[in-house]
Amino acid sequence: MDFILLVPALLAGVVIGNTVLALRRETGRIRNTSAFGAVSLDPYELAYLAGGPRRVINTALALLSAQGRIRVARGGRITTVAGESTASREAVEQAVLDEAAQPGGRTAGEIRRAVADGPAMTGLTLRLMGRGLLVPGGSLDGPLAILRRLRTLVVFGVGVEMVSIFLLVSGVVPWTVGSVLALLITGLVSVWGAITTQRFTRGLRSQLTSAGLEALRTERTRIPRGAYSTVDPATSDSWVTTPAAGHSGVPDGSLNTGAYAAVAGAVALYGLSEFHDQEIARELAESEAHRHAAAGTYGCASGACGGGADVASGSSDAGTSWGCGSDYGGGGDFGGSSCGGGSSCGGGSSCGGGSSCGGGGCGGGGCGGGG
Repeated sequence: MDFILLVPALLAGVVIGNTVLALRRETGRIRNTSAFGAVSLDPYELAYLAGGPRRVINTALALLSAQGRIRVARGGRITTVAGESTASREAVEQAVLDEAAQPGGRTAGEIRRAVADGPAMTGLTLRLMGRGLLVPGGSLDGPLAILRRLRTLVVFGVGVEMVSIFLLVSGVVPWTVGSVLALLITGLVSVWGAITTQRFTRGLRSQLTSAGLEALRTERTRIPRGAYSTVDPATSDSWVTTPAAGHSGVPDGSLNTGAYAAVAGAVALYGLSEFHDQEIARELAESEAHRHAAAGTYGCASGACGGGADVASGSSDAGTSWGCGSDYGGGGDFGGSSCGGGSSCGGGSSCGGGSSCGGGGCGGGGCGGGG
């Protein structure tokens, strides 16, 4: 009689255990990539690794505002400043400036959607893939398929456990060493499978390779949260040494290049909470939150998934989790909980699958804007 419960318990243990190991092995094989060449990141590459396309665009908006090249009006409408240059060596900044230069300007959400789906973001994505910091688009499809199979097997394991308990309590099967062992085996592997499912559901949203994650951790060590949140690069007379100094994201000929680089790195890593002008930061964040509330939706435009919540808190073992939360009030760039987001932000600028956008997916025509 011992074998009545022990056989299905062992079966559940074998299939769940093998699937967990296969998921870990396949994910590790894809992510364990070495960076090509020395890892020296400009602010926009850093922003992409930390929070995806949306963080990139928010960093550009913050830096262009600090340079006095765009004006953020109440309600989040953005226009270029008369007499200031509307040209930039950085493709993402140029895309933002082109949108802001449109008659009447553009809202932050409109700019995010347009730039996230544009060639500048596609080029940035492909550049990071080429450097071995992001996994190629579609390469996580295999692990995602294994993860779906694991979810089904966990349900099977829980079902076996419940049936076994019912048979023992009802007296159909006697309590023996074998039956108790069967309960332990099924219970333990089901819990193991459930924990693994939860961790990889979060982790597989990330596109970072092990080299990309290591580069991000290194930058977070060098630029701690809050270190430059009060630095105004337009008035600071201090020269700040940061890993971002000398890269794009700083104005040509500025005497405060180091200060601009410091602010760029901080906003890229942690979001608009690190921008010295919190009034502008709130306008940029709240404009999209209000738009979503009015529309009755909350999602992310194609390619605009971002937020980096799990990496900011260190809770994801497999990389960063790009949510689609607002910059203020528990999500996205402020290191709050992830609201989901797409499972992929690679293979171009689109963010396929994942969170819904009021009846439509995050891919395609983009209904959100990414806050």
